[in-house]
Amino acid sequence: MILSRAVLPHMIARAEGRLIHVASKAARAPFPGAAAYLVSKSALLGLVQVLAVELAGTGVTANAILPGIIDTPANRADMPDAETSTWVPPRAVAQLMLELCTPGASHRTGESILIG
Repeated sequence: MILSRAVLPHMIARAEGRLIHVASKAARAPFPGAAAYLVSKSALLGLVQVLAVELAGTGVTANAILPGIIDTPANRADMPDAETSTWVPPRAVAQLMLELCTPGASHRTGESILIG
């Protein structure tokens, strides 16, 4: 929210911009023992929806990406016995972000996009 607040005046002044927040697939498929984490990710989805409504007509969009577990060295180290075949490659997350930044994605706003 703080980052969005900082960049929005500049994006609105230029009449274009893309806010892409990264939440978590867990915001849609919660698991036990992670209440604070899940509440924060769910709140982020609410923020994206409010921003999309408030930014309508400005040329600025707001979306959220909801990845599953991202296949990073840190996650592999933290979960050495996990089944990693369904983990999301970082490149896939980056590719989705790039797609949301294209002029052709100017109509996509307020979305929560699952990946992985």
